[in-house]
Amino acid sequence: MSGWRDHVLQHFAPQTSRLTLVADPDGLLIEEGILNAIRARGFEVIPFDDPVAFRFAYESQYRQRWDRGEDTELVVVLRAEEDDLRSLPFDLLRAGRRLPTFRLAHIFPKLSNPVVQALDRSLLDALHNAYASYDGGELGDRSTKSFVLRTVFSCAPELVKTPADALRLLCEKHAKGDRFPAQLDEHVVQLLRANVVLSGWPLEKVVPERDAFLHWLQDHWPAFVARLSRGDTSQPSSSADVPFHEVRAHVDTLFLDGALRPVPFENAEKLPEWAKVGVVVDAIGSAHRRLAALLERITRDSPAADAPYKDWQQFAWRWAEVLVLKAQLGTSLETTLASQVDALHESLEARFSSWMISRFGSLANLVERDGRPVMLHHVARYLAGRRAAAAEQRLALLVVDGLAIDQWLVIRDALAAASPSLRMDESSVYAWVPTMTAVSRQTIFAGEIPLLFADSIGTTAKEEKHWRRVWEDADVPSVAIGYRRGLGAVGGPEIDDLIEHPKMQVLGLVINTVDDIMHGMMLGTLGMHQSVKLWAEHGYLARTIERLQSAGFAVYLTSDHGNIEATGRGKLWEGSLVESRGERARTYDSDLFREQAHKECPDAIIWHGAGLPQETKVLLASGRHAFVFKGERLVAHGGISLEEAVVPFVRFWRE
Repeated sequence: MSGWRDHVLQHFAPQTSRLTLVADPDGLLIEEGILNAIRARGFEVIPFDDPVAFRFAYESQYRQRWDRGEDTELVVVLRAEEDDLRSLPFDLLRAGRRLPTFRLAHIFPKLSNPVVQALDRSLLDALHNAYASYDGGELGDRSTKSFVLRTVFSCAPELVKTPADALRLLCEKHAKGDRFPAQLDEHVVQLLRANVVLSGWPLEKVVPERDAFLHWLQDHWPAFVARLSRGDTSQPSSSADVPFHEVRAHVDTLFLDGALRPVPFENAEKLPEWAKVGVVVDAIGSAHRRLAALLERITRDSPAADAPYKDWQQFAWRWAEVLVLKAQLGTSLETTLASQVDALHESLEARFSSWMISRFGSLANLVERDGRPVMLHHVARYLAGRRAAAAEQRLALLVVDGLAIDQWLVIRDALAAASPSLRMDESSVYAWVPTMTAVSRQTIFAGEIPLLFADSIGTTAKEEKHWRRVWEDADVPSVAIGYRRGLGAVGGPEIDDLIEHPKMQVLGLVINTVDDIMHGMMLGTLGMHQSVKLWAEHGYLARTIERLQSAGFAVYLTSDHGNIEATGRGKLWEGSLVESRGERARTYDSDLFREQAHKECPDAIIWHGAGLPQETKVLLASGRHAFVFKGERLVAHGGISLEEAVVPFVRFWRE
């Protein structure tokens, strides 16, 4: 355990007090390692954010258990700027053990606290390791920024002398997936801008924004390979040129991962081998080579059993590229590669399933330092924060029901072709388990964990009511809040009245087409991709985004759950005992009924995940199985596969 965590965890000895209170203004108790360690010691953690929601959870989940004589130990975390516990209810203060406030300034006293505060808490391990060997004096803001960049991010902009140095720095920055705090991005831009050889580079865009950087590379790649095919290996002719040949390993990775797209090229035989990854001559052959290379990399670099949640989020995108390539090849896929994909898929799902069983309970309390959502119920709070900062007064959230990341990649290509000026900031979030619409989608619009809408957990009928409450709590007038579902189909409901309403400020829009495609799909992932591609090329989504942006809306997109191609392991016949007859997840109202079903299907997973009402008992299909007739193939959702549980979260803007 890292030394900085020991500073916190020494106060969490088991069987000390059933109720512990702690103020956490610096967000140390929402760091993943801390949460997992506290839970491993037998504590449960609940934040005190909304007094009403807290009181409901506290009384229904913990007070009742204590009254029954159970030994549950609870930690109540006050996540506010102040460190005064007196804002907690009196009954908690009277009964609870109070801990000292944990401060970053106490852990890193020689560093500038505002700079350290801006870092995501997942980076504190690297910072602490570097700080442990630092024996100098106190550092100011500028020196702390350089120290953090060098030791945490392995980024040294002050050492950049040539365009090749700068390109290597940017490739490494954006390849890791770590988002620098804004003040560090500004520091990097300031140092690089002082270098005259970079005068033609759009540093203010390509340093902070990964999407802008990738578009810049994509725009320069065709001219570069044309010059390379002519045998021109001279130095760049202007300060705006991009020296791809100096970062060959990064170029290979960017094309393999789908971050850059190969371009058609007729003289590929004149290119050096390293550059051929970025051109298309034989589409089938190129796809086979790329898939083989991706499988080799995934086998070598897939997340470990105890990986941080961000590792699985990043890995989900690489695995989605494999699924897209497999579907593109279709019947042309070589037998050996098909077997490799299938074996690797089984292995990955088993590993991710184990990770979800052990780590899912911590996810609900995690928050990235810049406020970005980790789980779907965080999305509304994040959007409210964006709006409160006055940067995005008009907001629209598009929830594409059932959209997995691999299907998003298909849609993304269609959007890019239809609207070249559209830019996309892509990330991902975790869905709620069971990954069923009535559970996971409802968390988006309620902005709450399922426990707090127990009365409607089996229906989506209250989504609009939830959505309005979330935004009314954020001081948005009721007349300025819009919600509509059933969108996406030709001849379906329109949203012109919502967009054109002069007082409209916040929109929640449910697009059902992908989920509708999924539930009628008999051709597996290949059929899903083909149908989703046709729908995307029809232009509904591109037109909707453009109309919203033209009306001044900041547009975001997410999904309530993904989906996976599954095979039946046998149908469960339960009559009225089962509350929800899901293909990948089934819910019951008693442990007895669930246990009976589990005896019929012993390889199914009894889900004890946090956040559900006590009376909701869940049984999940394991691996890539489904609760349907043996051997039946279908595309379904509800379980804890990587494709179901990690979904896209995208912000759109225009160049």
